[in-house]
Amino acid sequence: MLERMLDRLDLSEEQKEALDKPLQAHRETMDADRDKMFEARRSLEDAVHAETFDEAAIRHAVRAVAEVEAGMAVSRAGMLRDLRKVLTPAQRDKLETMRQNRQEFMQERFQGGPDSGRRLRDRD
Repeated sequence: MLERMLDRLDLSEEQKEALDKPLQAHRETMDADRDKMFEARRSLEDAVHAETFDEAAIRHAVRAVAEVEAGMAVSRAGMLRDLRKVLTPAQRDKLETMRQNRQEFMQERFQGGPDSGRRLRDRD
């Protein structure tokens, strides 16, 4: 997703060079965070599907997922801060348009598209 976004922004070679180290650090952080999220979600699923109901264990697992998600959000925000520093005003506008388009897509997909409920049911 990040690579497609960067490609669509038509970065200059200077911009790419300026972003090389920050983006590499972000990729490494996100790789580690994805692993943490996988484990946290697996623990949550295990707690939810346990033979005996344990509300405290479920709540603990939910907090662990939320903690990882918070870290991922902060990491994305830091990456976007670094990106915006090198973008031209036109590229910043394009980035905002891309964000809005993605937000609309996600809203339609999960909250209100005419087939949104059916799509979810058909996956099972």
